[in-house]
Amino acid sequence: MEKGKMINKKYRVTAQILTPLHIGVGAEKDWVEGVDFIVKDGYMHHLNINKMYEAGVDMNKVTAAFTTGRLSDIPTIIGNKLNVCSDFQMPMPCLSTNPIKVFLRNQLTGKPIIAGSSLKGAIRSILFKYLRNKGETSNNAVFGDSDKGTDFMRFIRIGDFEFCNTELVNTKIFNLESNSGHWQGGWKHKGGKIGETNAEFHETGFNTIYECLPVGSKSDGSISIANVTFDKAKSIINVADNPNKSKIINNNITFLCDIINKHTKQYLIKELDFFKRFQQAENSDFIYADEDDFSGGIVLLQGEFTDLKPNECILKMSAGSGFHVITGDWQFDNYTHGTFDRKNNKGEHVLPKSRKIAITYDGDDMYLDLMGFIKLTFEEVE
Repeated sequence: MEKGKMINKKYRVTAQILTPLHIGVGAEKDWVEGVDFIVKDGYMHHLNINKMYEAGVDMNKVTAAFTTGRLSDIPTIIGNKLNVCSDFQMPMPCLSTNPIKVFLRNQLTGKPIIAGSSLKGAIRSILFKYLRNKGETSNNAVFGDSDKGTDFMRFIRIGDFEFCNTELVNTKIFNLESNSGHWQGGWKHKGGKIGETNAEFHETGFNTIYECLPVGSKSDGSISIANVTFDKAKSIINVADNPNKSKIINNNITFLCDIINKHTKQYLIKELDFFKRFQQAENSDFIYADEDDFSGGIVLLQGEFTDLKPNECILKMSAGSGFHVITGDWQFDNYTHGTFDRKNNKGEHVLPKSRKIAITYDGDDMYLDLMGFIKLTFEEVE
């Protein structure tokens, strides 16, 4: 190794949340009303069994309520001891019959984190489209095989980002329904029944509440790129078949930012066209509108690119990402021309009909956003 040459290019990274972002920990960890929490006076009170015992709550009655499924009895059993029986309280955006989706936390500090593996997965999906050669459809074909030490992504290492707090955010599913053979936009209100999607907008009814990182919150983390190790491994990762891999590793971080930003811009253009075409749903203009006195969520996201610096990028990740983001968005040039009927077109490339939409308020103003957008700012560490 040359004198003074570093093995890794290291970057200090600031992550800023642009739309509500959720990273889950599995359905078994979700909070169930009556078991994990109680809602009172507009707040979610997270219950602590030990505190309930210490407060003198009749645990025999609690056990009986759990055993018989009479969870609605729990608030009465706890009575006026709710505050001392709770770990914490959070404002509840609205009611939901579904469990609250819990955010990933650092097991040592208890604080919410964006795991480096989650962010790396989002970047990997974008690079899949950038790196794939015609005809390649598998991860191993594009990135290499981790078991053989040829996985390209092992040269990009991302640390965790720890945040201070979370909030509860309500979400609804924007869906398409067929009306006499014509597809139109709507909101999903029920599950598994005819007529489950219609144009009416209701915050409750088949809605799900997520624990999310608040919009505007920031955290610092790190990314390193093992450029020297990569150069030594060129012979086994078939760089000759894909010179773009060398460009990503050996160029300045602005090169990677440019790839990510071009990808996200194209994705937003296609999503905007999708919502403009299927705008029949009530309040869908809160997603797509582009007016002098009001801009929808997608247009606001597009505006974030206006003052973006070369060392900054915007991408979408985690809950609500959807098919297009998860797969790298290489299969469809647009989201509006094609078939949406999966039932009668099995085995074909069918366009996804639904989108997860976050509902938030700033005073009296309601915002409808695609979930999971984050801005990254890179600063090289000498």
